[in-house]
Amino acid sequence: MKRLSEEAVKFIKNYGRSYSTLSREMETQFGIKLSKSLISYYKGSKPRIKPIDIMKLSEWELEWLFGLYFADGSKFKEKSYCYTIKFDLDKKRDTDIGERLVELLTRIGLKPTMSFDRNVLVVRVFSKNLYNIFPDKVDSYQPRNILAFASGMIDGDGAVNERRTGAYIVQTYFENLMSYLTKNLGLTRYEQRGSNAGWTGIKITYYVPKSVCEVLKDKKYCVKLLRKINKTNN
Repeated sequence: MKRLSEEAVKFIKNYGRSYSTLSREMETQFGIKLSKSLISYYKGSKPRIKPIDIMKLSEWELEWLFGLYFADGSKFKEKSYCYTIKFDLDKKRDTDIGERLVELLTRIGLKPTMSFDRNVLVVRVFSKNLYNIFPDKVDSYQPRNILAFASGMIDGDGAVNERRTGAYIVQTYFENLMSYLTKNLGLTRYEQRGSNAGWTGIKITYYVPKSVCEVLKDKKYCVKLLRKINKTNN
């Protein structure tokens, strides 16, 4: 595309309405069709939607992110129209999980923030592109890599089971998803009903077979299982 005239550049810089409207005005008045990225360039501002390179993550890493998101994450639009993805982790026990999360988000070109709210470690990132990539929890979801996804859920809603030398996931939502994991990974479902003064309700625990945990440890991808190995070796 040929260089814009000074008059056209001045018109772009001084135009106060939306980029879409400006693009139409440029075509009408100057016979030039501009993309939003070129408008941002001539306005001297950064593109409004920050690009990300999701291909820098392996399928394992992406599905681990999705599993952690279903366990401890959320996505929403804030009043300022920011597309937000937020993870709430345990401040004392999940620092290493938070560090891995920040590393993955940084690698694809984002700038996640890590903060503390009482006993919660909060990792937050703003990205419309990533918001659109992450599944909607209300929809039915089947992981492309079920082991990586399960490792993310263990890191979010689970723990290492000392007696059974395996792991478990505590999850009372997403029945279809948990049924899918149970069928394909051989999870054992245990339901406990509370009826005392301190707690009422249903607690559902899914025990992960030792054989599955061994695969996750070999892949070196479930943080809580790797933490257990490092603790034993030390």
